[in-house]
Amino acid sequence: MNSVLQSFKTIPEIKDGLQRLSVSGQETDANKKMAMAVKSVYEMLDNPRRTADEPLVPFFMLQALHSILPQFSSRDEHGHLEQQDANECFSEVQRMILTALSANKDMLGKDVKEYFRGRYQVTQKCLESDEEPVQKSTEEFYQVCACLICPFFFASSFVVDLD
Repeated sequence: MNSVLQSFKTIPEIKDGLQRLSVSGQETDANKKMAMAVKSVYEMLDNPRRTADEPLVPFFMLQALHSILPQFSSRDEHGHLEQQDANECFSEVQRMILTALSANKDMLGKDVKEYFRGRYQVTQKCLESDEEPVQKSTEEFYQVCACLICPFFFASSFVVDLD
């Protein structure tokens, strides 16, 4: 969670958008609740009275994360919070923040989703027939995933000739 919050804090458009976001009574929208929780952490971090070496425990953010996304509140047999997948946390918090800020894009003057959106073109061609037309489409993405497969074949790596 800490690395996720730190990464979003480096993006000025998100930080500015969160600063302009305001609470409207008892908040029921989960996306806005998450955005407000992130905003509260940034306000604590940017507090001029706080020293750089002073620890900061983001209880409100942790509480919001656990109540809105309960999959991040799992505990081990000793009752300690379990290690969670950082990419899943990043994706979920990103989705919620961007949804909350995009809902207020008139106030912000821009759609912050544009800073994360990419597009790629998919080209499909039947290699067995030149008569079939090439099909092209464009798809959007908000995250680049590098799924590297690095198989380790220890048994086949060490060939021992027993003959």
